Amino acid sequence: MRQRGLRSLCAGSLTAAATAAPISALFAVTYEATKARLAPRLPKDRQWVAQCLAGASASVATSFVYTPSECIKAQLQVGQYRCAVRAGLDLVRQHGVQRLYHGWTAVLCRNVPQSMAKFLVYEQLRMRVCRTVNKEEMSPGATMLCGSIAGSAAACLTTPFDVVKTRMQLHGTASLAGSTSAASMHSTASVASTMRSIVRQEGLQGLYCGLAPRLLIYMTQGAIYFCAYELLRKALHTEAEQWRQGHRLGLQAMHTDMGQWQQGHAPPYSTKLHGTG
Repeated sequence: MRQRGLRSLCAGSLTAAATAAPISALFAVTYEATKARLAPRLPKDRQWVAQCLAGASASVATSFVYTPSECIKAQLQVGQYRCAVRAGLDLVRQHGVQRLYHGWTAVLCRNVPQSMAKFLVYEQLRMRVCRTVNKEEMSPGATMLCGSIAGSAAACLTTPFDVVKTRMQLHGTASLAGSTSAASMHSTASVASTMRSIVRQEGLQGLYCGLAPRLLIYMTQGAIYFCAYELLRKALHTEAEQWRQGHRLGLQAMHTDMGQWQQGHAPPYSTKLHGTG
């Protein structure tokens, strides 16, 4: 704040907001589709396998959108650029499209276990709460509580990979003072070598740098996300059920008309077509 002012705390927020909706939609669709395909093939005591694999699949699908947005956001947050479009174009012009996917392995190492843990914890808590209150759905308050617990569990598990991802994505970035940032040391390093470098220079606590704010963010995010997720799932389920009922009624009406026709009685629309009363 002393160097760049209060606005620096919000750097990259527009980029995150612009990509949040498509990433969340892609994640939810992939998660539900994968779980719906896997769950019927597994016994009830192995449903957690479907939940974990669905979360992992959703993370891989969203990583192709998430990684470039995180790379650009990181450049904005360290003050290298002020415009997201300019940052993206410069990175591609200077280093190619692959520069936007620098740290993709670290993103997967963080997001895959994070999603697996988050949805596994949430689904298990949801199942236990519903069984306790003897209802099929949780209240909004219970959903927010379960979501915040799931988010905090995922944050604690994956913070080391988040630190590694950030260091790799910021490689070669010059600081405001004009010196090369510490992240530049990891310009060509792998996830494993970057992690070893952090531990060697900063100790194990270096892998958990920023854990407190990340916990706060993920607890809040988990509560809000799972509330919205449950509302969307209920709405889609209701819409699908109404469509199935309408389709079923349409088929019944068609079968009735066919039966009347076979008995020698023309259906109403046939009478109108021939102009008979």
